[in-house]
Amino acid sequence: MRKETWSWASTRLASSWPRGLTAPDTVRVSRWGHYGTPVLLLPSAGGDFEEVERFGLIDAIKGLVGSGRIKVFSVDGVAAQPWIQGKASPEDCARAQRAWDTLIYEEVMPHIRRDCHSETIEVYTAGAAFGACSAVGLICHYPDVFRGAIAMSMAFSLPVPWPEGRQLTQLRQRYVQLACGEGNFERPAHSRELAQALTARAVPNHLDLWGRKYAHGWATWREMLLKYVLALA
Repeated sequence: MRKETWSWASTRLASSWPRGLTAPDTVRVSRWGHYGTPVLLLPSAGGDFEEVERFGLIDAIKGLVGSGRIKVFSVDGVAAQPWIQGKASPEDCARAQRAWDTLIYEEVMPHIRRDCHSETIEVYTAGAAFGACSAVGLICHYPDVFRGAIAMSMAFSLPVPWPEGRQLTQLRQRYVQLACGEGNFERPAHSRELAQALTARAVPNHLDLWGRKYAHGWATWREMLLKYVLALA
């Protein structure tokens, strides 16, 4: 399986990061595969850009990657860090999250499109736990570039403003796949709440509850990811 890694300096987060916390000044991106539908696969909870490989998500879909059906990208999950550290107000954490979303849109997305040799190609985004929240946040903010989202085991209620006007019209042409186990440490109520919010805004979505044998963890997410990526590849 072909893999490549890039990094570049960025000051985009500095002005929006919570006081007392150090804003990341480097963007790191890995890509697995050589061709196919692009998928931005996000870390679970502040993990780095290779977490999805270490915990087997890339291996779970390696057949699709190796055959050129999908091409997977991942980045550092820095947006989760202010929330997890618990030292900043929810408002400051949300501001940092929004700045990270903008960085993905203005720096990472152009890089993905260059690597795909297309200035207009649309990308799926996916993630588990906090990564699920970030994936849904990205498609809500930027439905012009994100074609769909796979959100596995939502970690909490999504703290983002809902789009309006043209942005909401675009979002209604997208699709959000939600999935959650009902075993240890899973919180399906968050996924149900999001499904209801999306439905209330006429945004296409579907929630799968996988039952009590599926706990909050990597084994669950490997199985989920394969199922849903197969559907889009």
